[in-house]
Amino acid sequence: MSKELPLDIPKKKKKGLFITIGIVLILIAAAGAWYWNYYNTAKAEKQYKTNMALVLLSATTTAAKAEGMINTYQQVWHDDIFNGGYTTSNGTYHSDRLSNFSQAIKDQHDIYDELGDNKKLAAGMISVNTTMDELKNPPSQYKDLYKEIVDLYSSLSRFVDMVNNPTGSLQSYSSDASNMDNDISKKFNSIKVQLPN
Repeated sequence: MSKELPLDIPKKKKKGLFITIGIVLILIAAAGAWYWNYYNTAKAEKQYKTNMALVLLSATTTAAKAEGMINTYQQVWHDDIFNGGYTTSNGTYHSDRLSNFSQAIKDQHDIYDELGDNKKLAAGMISVNTTMDELKNPPSQYKDLYKEIVDLYSSLSRFVDMVNNPTGSLQSYSSDASNMDNDISKKFNSIKVQLPN
């Protein structure tokens, strides 16, 4: 014969039990939400740091490519004016048949097209642009650094434009290129030392 135990819990104790369970569930949910937010914030910050480093790498590579192309333009331009002929980057010598240094620039540009250098430079800028898009809306601790990266990007864009549209005199082009190269280098170094590990 089994004796049944009464399972009637008084209403006051039931209410207290439900309140306790409710508080525990709310605390668990709040802790879970806090952890989820912390995890996502840490993950987003890590990705942001990676993107800053990628922009710097792409910008450096693109600036180096542009610098080499600008130096070649300067050499071809100089040789045509002062030596009566020039050698393009593919090794072809051109005598000064028209006494027009604009032709020297056009010939070198055509060689860049043939060798794919113009496309490589454009691809470098596309890479920088794509990663720059990922840097929009920086975390608060990176807002100042983001402004410096945008400034570097602006200088890089102007430097690349000097490759795509060489204008002015040889002296002004060379001076502008040197100034822009130094400016980019300073900005790069400033950003590099500020990048978080």
